Amino acid sequence: MHKILIALSLVTASLASCKDKKDEFAAQEVKLEVYKRDVAPKRRELDKSPPSWLAAPPACPLQVLPEQFVEPGFSLDECAGDKLEECLDRCKNSVVSACYSAALVLQSESPEDDKRLSTPLFARACQLGDASACTNWASTLDNSDPSQYTCLRDTFKATCQRGQDPWGCTMYSYALASQSMDETTLGTIRSLAGTACRFGEEDPACQAMRELLNRPDGPSQEFRDGGAN
Repeated sequence: MHKILIALSLVTASLASCKDKKDEFAAQEVKLEVYKRDVAPKRRELDKSPPSWLAAPPACPLQVLPEQFVEPGFSLDECAGDKLEECLDRCKNSVVSACYSAALVLQSESPEDDKRLSTPLFARACQLGDASACTNWASTLDNSDPSQYTCLRDTFKATCQRGQDPWGCTMYSYALASQSMDETTLGTIRSLAGTACRFGEEDPACQAMRELLNRPDGPSQEFRDGGAN
């Protein structure tokens, strides 16, 4: 009887933990949307005149991927509202978390705008060692262009295997599945699920991976739509 009660308490605790994690991810998404809205006027200003130190990124992240990735860590609050200018200054001075946070906050609905601001910021954070930034940078590239396939696949592979980035593993899996979904590929994808879900089942990267694993045929033409953050 005691064993049954203990098991039930563990299940209840697990469910509560999952709910907390889901709420945490949802709260972060809401916060990000608020911060994006708050800095919209500044983003329009920066679109017209990007910081001179913010270099245009190379065509493919593979050209500048760091040999070692750093443990990710960022706070959206550090680039919120009137903190954005200071945040960009820290990015200029090679503070990787500032570059990554600024990229998220300055990301827009327009791919053309992102080429001038958030994509170069992701690229800078990537070169400074943030695997998630490399994944996000690669996700801005044209995944419908067959000539980009090797760049995208190998970038995602690196951020997944060397950087332990959940979205890197998910995007790498979709890249593999877009070419073939035989038993060998399916086995490879299954082996990546642990890293894709290392922040929990409620992580959108994990949910996207589960969606792929529940569709044995996989996507037939292109990678999964959507960014990686």
